[in-house]
Amino acid sequence: MGLEHLFCTTAETLLAFTFDACRETEKKAVSVGAGSDTEDVILGNMFRELIESNTDIEVKTLFGLDGISGCFDALKEGHIDMFAGDMGAALSFFSAESVNQNNKGLESAYEAAVSCMMSEHHIEISKPLGYKFNHTGAVYNFVRREVLEHYPELKEVLGKLEGRISDEAMAEMIRQANVIGIGAQEAAWRFLKDNKFVDGK
Repeated sequence: MGLEHLFCTTAETLLAFTFDACRETEKKAVSVGAGSDTEDVILGNMFRELIESNTDIEVKTLFGLDGISGCFDALKEGHIDMFAGDMGAALSFFSAESVNQNNKGLESAYEAAVSCMMSEHHIEISKPLGYKFNHTGAVYNFVRREVLEHYPELKEVLGKLEGRISDEAMAEMIRQANVIGIGAQEAAWRFLKDNKFVDGK
């Protein structure tokens, strides 16, 4: 009886140790999505570089999605954890009744969108990043709430880009990527480095 008790206790201890060891070595990871346009891919790479340079979180990317609708669907289904896109386009996925319901007592369309995204899909929306997507509407970052709760350090890191990307800056990154030919990843990295968001390689 004593040996049996000792065996069970030892087995439980080993299982607990193994579980803790696995939990400690579990890789931190998030997935960033983007469409196929150059500015989409630039933004996707920008978030990837920013996160990996400022945290110990590994970033996987899923680019070439079917515009904001493809990104939004992938976000809702958990295939990606974040993407940047036009607020107006994102709001088009909600019915007018839904937006009006969430807009009660709120002062702006931004607040209504934040309310819709959070109440219906548990998605958080950043402040504007600063430039207009294809010169049509302000761009925001959309992130699954669950991810921000799991990795609270992301809130501050992602917030670094809020209001910091001008129309001129994005146009220059697109020019570098397409005309000069350095590619979207390098253009994004240069912007982050020049603006001291990351250390130079």
